[in-house]
Amino acid sequence: PYFHAFADLLNDYPAHLHVNVATEWQGLGVGRTLVARCVDACRSSGAKGIHVVTVADAPNIGFYEKCGLARVAQRVHNGRALLMLGTVEADADLDRFARTKCETSHHPSCPCRLGLDEIAV
Repeated sequence: PYFHAFADLLNDYPAHLHVNVATEWQGLGVGRTLVARCVDACRSSGAKGIHVVTVADAPNIGFYEKCGLARVAQRVHNGRALLMLGTVEADADLDRFARTKCETSHHPSCPCRLGLDEIAV
């Protein structure tokens, strides 16, 4: 099964979510409501993280991101690129998210003077 590709992350994201909404009900908030209720139920039961796995170029990625899930990891399974999205709640999740999605710049010195006078920046 595909979840073996994400085995190292399942302790942080033990609850799995999957939603299908009939075409005629899409765009009406049904999917967002289902996801929100599922996330609430998982949190209430003590799950420390929730995940969904989809094909890496699937059109539903934007939907899950709008529902509050973030891209966690992309892996290849049976020749298909898969993407795991998950809740970002615990410190470990935030740390992983920051290390994979954010960039920093180190400035060893700064020629600008900080302050409030006329030559400060």
